[in-house]
Amino acid sequence: MKKIIGVLLLSLPLLAVGFSQNQNRARATQNATATTARVQPRPQPPAPAQLEQNISIALAGKFTEGAPTDVTLSGCGKQFRSEVIMGDQEIAGQKIPIIGSLEYLVTEKAGFYFVEFSVGVRTPVPTSTVQRSAGPTAMSIGFEEVMLTGIAKCVVGKEVIIFQSGDQKLGLKVTVPG
Repeated sequence: MKKIIGVLLLSLPLLAVGFSQNQNRARATQNATATTARVQPRPQPPAPAQLEQNISIALAGKFTEGAPTDVTLSGCGKQFRSEVIMGDQEIAGQKIPIIGSLEYLVTEKAGFYFVEFSVGVRTPVPTSTVQRSAGPTAMSIGFEEVMLTGIAKCVVGKEVIIFQSGDQKLGLKVTVPG
């Protein structure tokens, strides 16, 4: 019995050494696999942060009822952003502003301007009416959002219709101030 115990006691440290060597090999294989799996992309030259000249982007027409649009943004940056009041809507005797959100990303290529656009309009809508015991009726107002996104290929000075519904049209035009 003593001989068997002695053999077992001697075997356990050897098993532990073998187990830790196998773990180290497994880790080395995992690290090698992880290293080869992470292929770094080739560095690209940075895109120019601006256009070669100032341009103006005009948005004109009508996207939603009560929100005629005539907004022009100018600059030489590739990105244009603005929030504007496009009009107002009367609800329960109060004029509530209609808010427009414009965003353009411009790329110039082969004589064309590619304008990636996002045009949003938040129009007020009555959500509920509360009758007070003393005083006038109170109106709760929420906003309905409408969004139009896309890309337009523009030639300088020519309007591109980006939205049309019946007689409502919304056009985008790129010009170069001169």
